Amino acid sequence: MDFDTIHSPIGCRLLVAFCDLTNFARLSRDKPSKDIFDIMSRYFELSGDIVEKAGGKIVKFIGDGILIVFPDHLLIEGVNTLKELQQKVSNLFDRESHDCLLRVKAHIGSVTCGRIGTRQDKRFDVFGHHVNQTFLLTGDDFMISKELETLLPFSI
Repeated sequence: MDFDTIHSPIGCRLLVAFCDLTNFARLSRDKPSKDIFDIMSRYFELSGDIVEKAGGKIVKFIGDGILIVFPDHLLIEGVNTLKELQQKVSNLFDRESHDCLLRVKAHIGSVTCGRIGTRQDKRFDVFGHHVNQTFLLTGDDFMISKELETLLPFSI
């Protein structure tokens, strides 16, 4: 699935993931905004490199969070990529002596995706119950829904 060619809203089944940093508020409290900007730039670029290489798409950055999708035919690759992302982002923050870990929530389900926004600035986005369900997952630092877990040939 080429997400960049989707212009009209379509229904599809996607692996939806939300990732955010632990301790980000504490990290950013005492640092100049330029330092935070530089740290976040490295984090976002690393995340994009890893996700895009595996066939996923970063839908948006939300503060220190990232909304990510993978086509459902890349389900296993998507979960493995999220594990890789978690490890490499944690390594990045460790190297820079920042006490931050990447928390990952992942779910699979039907969504509507397409370009949306102002008349002059429309961007790819995803909507639906399953997107919301992803945000509501609770647990440890790598959370997957029961629906997703049943589709994996390995346990997390």
